[in-house]
Amino acid sequence: MPNIDRSVFEHLSKEVDGAFDAFVPIYDGHIEPLCAIYNKSCLPHFSECLKTGVLKMSEALEGLRVNFVDVGEGSGIDLALFRNINTPDDI
Repeated sequence: MPNIDRSVFEHLSKEVDGAFDAFVPIYDGHIEPLCAIYNKSCLPHFSECLKTGVLKMSEALEGLRVNFVDVGEGSGIDLALFRNINTPDDI
């Protein structure tokens, strides 16, 4: 996510409370678990995921209390921040 900036984390941080372990943006129906806020209490869970071969973040979120925070239209977030760049042609 080369275009990400602090505005996403500022938006997510408004949702932080003790009821959830993680605050994960959801944009256009897709979760963005690499650009999220995680409580440090998630560390043992993620460590266990690595030990057992669970490497996809979407699968690693299972078992956590996750607040999926909409960052789409109307959120005030620049949607271009979530543009994927996977190949030179995407630039």
